Amino acid sequence: MSASTRIDRCKPDDLPELVRRWDEEFVFAKGRQLSVAERFPEVVSPANVENIHLVRAGNGIAAAAAVKLFGWVAQGRTWRGAMVGLVYTRPDCRGRGLASRVLHALQEDLGRKADFGVLWTTIPAFYKRLGWVGGDTSLFGEAFGPPAPDAGPAIRPRPLCRDDIVLVETIRSRWAPERVERSLLSYRAVPLPACSVEAFLLDGGDGEQGYALVGRDGETGYLYELVGHPGTYEQLWGAVTASYRKTYINDRVGGALSEWLNERGLAAWKRQDLAMWLPLSARSREVPPGRWSIPYLDRF
Repeated sequence: MSASTRIDRCKPDDLPELVRRWDEEFVFAKGRQLSVAERFPEVVSPANVENIHLVRAGNGIAAAAAVKLFGWVAQGRTWRGAMVGLVYTRPDCRGRGLASRVLHALQEDLGRKADFGVLWTTIPAFYKRLGWVGGDTSLFGEAFGPPAPDAGPAIRPRPLCRDDIVLVETIRSRWAPERVERSLLSYRAVPLPACSVEAFLLDGGDGEQGYALVGRDGETGYLYELVGHPGTYEQLWGAVTASYRKTYINDRVGGALSEWLNERGLAAWKRQDLAMWLPLSARSREVPPGRWSIPYLDRF
């Protein structure tokens, strides 16, 4: 590394330049809208700068990668996870190993903060050299056949308010035994390629509560999760598929939603095989890579 190139932590004053570069690479160059700062407010924030690593070249940012620390609830325990994303190298600085250097620094830091790391990539060989291992049970599906009948006026898509989030968290704690811990800010995320996130909520009698969270991109819906009492699935599915011209689904192999859809022949699936994991603590080695699947709304 040259004397004028150094690894550093992001500072609040770096965020405008970094956001501009991330937007150019991951958003606007692909014909999409909404800045990464709006899409991933937990990550691209002054409160998270200590978890963003940079390579500086002269007076500018040459490479960067970001981390979101989170809790993963599984097996009656909470594990410390570290999600890595927005790995970037400035075009005129590529081919110099800067992304590898920033990831080495990032991983060394994570060893003190997390039990495991996770990321998603289409270039797994690059990350394997850095110690990451593949393992993905994620499924991407498309709703099969015509939309289900409308669920009626009781279930309509809407933005989440604070009271809705309280209900969603109540349902998750009952019906999602493996889950990422979320804050109010977590529910402001808008994963690519959606332009907004809509909620479908059902709070019926006898404990029959359920919800669906769906990203909207024009007339296309991306169903991130449908969680709740099994008795709510039909109504929620009907409401979701009636609200979009085309509906795609995110779930996992053996997930409650994918199993329900498969029993009824309502979706066609494709394995993703994009997730990679980095064991960081002794307790992380108790769980094989790919044992868990991170919900799409929680990714960046």
